[in-house]
Amino acid sequence: MKRPTSRGLTLIEILVVVAIVAIVSALAAPDLSALIKSNRVAGKINALNADISFAKTEAIKRGVAVTLCASADQLTCSPSSDLAQGWIVFADPDENQAIGIGEAIIKVQDKLKGDDRIVLSESQTTVSFNRNGYIYNLPSSGMQVIKVTTSDSDQRSQRCLTFQRIGQAKVTKGGEQTCA
Repeated sequence: MKRPTSRGLTLIEILVVVAIVAIVSALAAPDLSALIKSNRVAGKINALNADISFAKTEAIKRGVAVTLCASADQLTCSPSSDLAQGWIVFADPDENQAIGIGEAIIKVQDKLKGDDRIVLSESQTTVSFNRNGYIYNLPSSGMQVIKVTTSDSDQRSQRCLTFQRIGQAKVTKGGEQTCA
């Protein structure tokens, strides 16, 4: 007679597999958390970079200055350098970096989700391009730096968007020279 073969797993085999999966998951979780944070910040800096590039293009296309500023209500500029509350891009023919009568809002970005921060350097409140596509309100350093930081200030997931007068952007990671 043939002896019946076992077709299942024993309790000990199942417990060993579960223990191995738990150990591997515990080791991978911190890295996964940092990756998610880094990707979230990269997405925010890319969205802002796209809107700044849009503002530059619109300034050249329209032949007038165009400004991007922080805006909590998406109708007026806030006196804040924190863009996480949202921002607007508007035509600014009088180059006063404030929305006046007859100045059209071209693009609106609502408040960003989460408690990350996006801050313009040196207490700047706007990024403005003249009709030739050059930034004309640079801080004293000669360079505009926009920093995106997470709520826990993890420098590894921090990103900076740096502009010089010609308006070309460069994204750097936390700890690099222009993103200190």
